Amino acid sequence: QTVELVHQSEAVVEFHAKIDRRSDSEGSTMQRFAQRGAVVVEDDHLHSDDIFRFTMHLPSPIRILAVNGESDRDWYDDESYWFRLALGESTNHREGVTENESTFPEIQPDEPSYFLLDLVEPHQLDPQSLDFYHVVVLLNVGQLAQEKLESIHSYVSRGGNLLIALGDQVEAKGFNRSFSKITPVVLEEKRIFDIDYRVITDIDFRHPLFQSLQRNADIDFGSARFKGYWSGTAKEGSEILMRFDNEAPALVEENFGNGRVLLLTSSFDTEWSNLPLQAWYLPWLHESLRYLSRLEEKKRAYVVGEPVPVHLPPRTLIRVVSPLDQRTELIAQSQSAESGERQFYSKTGTPGFYQIRSNYIQDFFAVNTDPEESDLTTIDPLALRNLVVKPESETQTLKETQVSFHNLQEEKSQRIWWWLLLFVVLLSIGETLLANRTFR
Repeated sequence: QTVELVHQSEAVVEFHAKIDRRSDSEGSTMQRFAQRGAVVVEDDHLHSDDIFRFTMHLPSPIRILAVNGESDRDWYDDESYWFRLALGESTNHREGVTENESTFPEIQPDEPSYFLLDLVEPHQLDPQSLDFYHVVVLLNVGQLAQEKLESIHSYVSRGGNLLIALGDQVEAKGFNRSFSKITPVVLEEKRIFDIDYRVITDIDFRHPLFQSLQRNADIDFGSARFKGYWSGTAKEGSEILMRFDNEAPALVEENFGNGRVLLLTSSFDTEWSNLPLQAWYLPWLHESLRYLSRLEEKKRAYVVGEPVPVHLPPRTLIRVVSPLDQRTELIAQSQSAESGERQFYSKTGTPGFYQIRSNYIQDFFAVNTDPEESDLTTIDPLALRNLVVKPESETQTLKETQVSFHNLQEEKSQRIWWWLLLFVVLLSIGETLLANRTFR
């Protein structure tokens, strides 16, 4: 494309491209995470910054395992329906029920879902498959076998993430006993209202989960009416993110081991509230799942000399190949870390594309010349001299200036006291003259 620029001006140029997520040409299981691109400027007299390289990381779907504690072939009685609807999922994973037999309305999202959802009932939960998922969601799950409970505890402590929504299938004693290691709230009593209801009035907008939602003026968190919830006491060390109007906790977070747990004291369906019918339900649920999944947004480009963070899976050797085909091997120092660790690759002295290789990953990151090096604005010779010549004298001058400024401020404060003292003397003289001319 052609664009005309005058001195000290800028313009926006748009390029459109269609990018598909696919494996390499050999059909292996290696996945290409980054798409490489570059913008090249022609007819420029300064060639060092004529090319800007970048990478685009396609959004990796968040893998979610939802355990449905109250399944039903009628959609309005099924605990998972509104949850699935918010995620744009239409697959029915319930055992023994087909789509033709159920009354579920067909969900046809306009775009591919950002989430990959697997739905199971409590007895179908496979302890060996938990590590495959970014987030595990318990939807009104009342009871779980001991083996499945222990696998969830282990999953969270290793770095897994758990979202719990309560409901009428939950029983306080059993829940507190089963989830004592990882629940952020000790349940006390189930509160159900016939006429009255509770609303959310207190939200911690400083929390990362709500930062993007706070900027949306159309969201009214007080619009949801809760006719049922579980009262409880938040554990020490947990963080209450949302409260009802009676100060009872609504959404509580706590870290356990390397994992996170979010607990909603109400349900995700319409049995206890009209929450799924509110405009903020979908963005809030999406942000909660993104926050729990901890999928970081990768930087599109770096500058020469800037360190680049590299995630090292446990017991996996990573090779970083520079544009000059120089190879650096990185490996996690702590072999016991189940979730791996992060190191910084600092040999970014050459502009170009750097490749990250392992047996299962092929990724890229881009390094460019620092754009400040292309700034040809003239600098005052005296200012340049002060930057490079006798820096110790400049430091000494700075100290002398600070001392002089301090003395000047002190002198100003003393002058104020002289004027105050003069005012007091004049006031005393005036009072004496007035007293001598006045009779009792």
